[in-house]
Parts: sequence; structure tokens; C-alpha cells
Amino acid sequence: MTQYRVTAVWWPDGWEPLGPLDVPNCIGRAPDEGKEKPLMGLSDALATVRGLNRQNMDHPGAVWYVAAEADASEPLKVVRNAEGGGNGDCSHCPASSFPCATEKL
Repeated sequence: MTQYRVTAVWWPDGWEPLGPLDVPNCIGRAPDEGKEKPLMGLSDALATVRGLNRQNMDHPGAVWYVAAEADASEPLKVVRNAEGGGNGDCSHCPASSFPCATEKL
């Protein structure tokens, strides 16, 4: 059974989430605050991500949270397109004319 960790990624400049389960196309792992994150099942990981990112949508910061497979290191194997999740809005990103801004991963 695959296990997941809630992982902080950088919030890309100009990216706007449309919902708490959105995952930006540009993923860069943020510092992990020096502690190991607990393993969880997918539903628990997504519930945690949803709660953390709802707070982030109200008070934006430098990080965004995603659910990633626990056994993957680089590149992150992030859960995308979970129920209610998408890629967000990249139209204000400095790279908005690049293909990454329009791709649906």
C-alpha cells in the first residue's frame, strides 16, 4: 500500500490556486523545517493538505502543501488532480507565455 507525506513546496510567483487541492505545475521542494513528516494514507494526506492550504489561501505565504508518495525522493511524485484539485491559475506568472502555464499535468 502506497504511503504519503504532506510536503511543502515553494509557492510560485504569480501562481494563484483556485482550490486547496490545486498543485502548481512548477514544483520546487521547500525546506522541510528539519523534521520527518509522518506517513499517512492518501485520504488523510489530502485532508491535511486541504486544511493547510485553505489557511494559505486566506493568508498567502511562501509555501504550498501537496501530498507526495513517501518512497519518492527526486523528483517528487505528487498527487495531482485529486477530487476538487487542478493546476491553479498561472496567468499572472512571469512565465505565463511558456507551455508550462497552459499544460494540464
